[in-house]
Amino acid sequence: MKIYKLYESVLTEAEITSCVKKFGHELFGDQFGGSEANTGLENQYVRDIADFTDNMYGEEVTPEFVSAMKNLKACMKQYPEVLIPESSKVYRGITIPLKYFVDRKQVINLTAPNPYVYKASSKIQSWTNEYDIAATFGNHDTLNELAANVDFKELNTPEERRDMLQDMVDDDLRIAFVLEYMTNPNEFIFKSKYFRMLSMAHHEDELIRIDNNPINVLAKFNDHEDVFMSLKGLTLMKYINKAISEL
Repeated sequence: MKIYKLYESVLTEAEITSCVKKFGHELFGDQFGGSEANTGLENQYVRDIADFTDNMYGEEVTPEFVSAMKNLKACMKQYPEVLIPESSKVYRGITIPLKYFVDRKQVINLTAPNPYVYKASSKIQSWTNEYDIAATFGNHDTLNELAANVDFKELNTPEERRDMLQDMVDDDLRIAFVLEYMTNPNEFIFKSKYFRMLSMAHHEDELIRIDNNPINVLAKFNDHEDVFMSLKGLTLMKYINKAISEL
C-alpha cells in the first residue's frame, strides 16, 4: 500500500478507457489465472517479454519492446498490483573500464562497494534481486590472462607501474563488478514474481528498468566464488591500485 500511495492521484476517465481498451480489466489474465482472456496486444507483449528474456539483452533490445514497456508503464496506476515494483535492492553484473577509475584517480576497493555512476547502453535493462545471480554475469578472464604474463619484479618503481597502468587503459581492460541499486516506480516496472511468470524464467527474479539516464550506484568488485580469479590476477589488482594511488 505504501508503494501504491505514490500513484493515488485519481485516474482520468480517458486514462482508464485507454488502458482497458488495450489490456482489459485484468492484465495478462491468461498467465495469472484471471477470468478474462488476454487481448491480442497482451498476447503480443507476452511473446515480446519471452524474447527479451531469451536473447534480447543489451544492444539487441528492439524499439518494439521498448514501446511495449512504455505502454505498460503508462498503465501502472490501472494495474498497480502487477506493474508497480516492490521496493528492494537490485543487482546487475557488468564490467567497468579501468579507465573510469584512472581518470578519477579512484582506488578500487576490493572488499567494500565503490561509488560508481552507471550509464546503461540500453534503454531497458534486466536487474535481479539476487546478488549471486548477478555475479555470474561477468568474469576476470582478461585480467587473469594479463596477470599470467606480468613479471611483477619489473613493477618496482612508480614509473614502471604508471606505464603498466597506461598500457592497460590503452588496451581497454574491463573489470567485473556487481552493481547495487534500489528500485523505484519511476524507473522500474513489474513486480518480480509477475514478470517471472510472463517470461517463464524460473531460475531468477528479474526487475525491468526502463531508463538509461546516469544513476549513482554501488559497485562491488566481483569476487564471487563462481567467478574465478587467479592469485596472480589478485596480485595484479593490488599493483593496479598502487599505481592509481600514485597518480
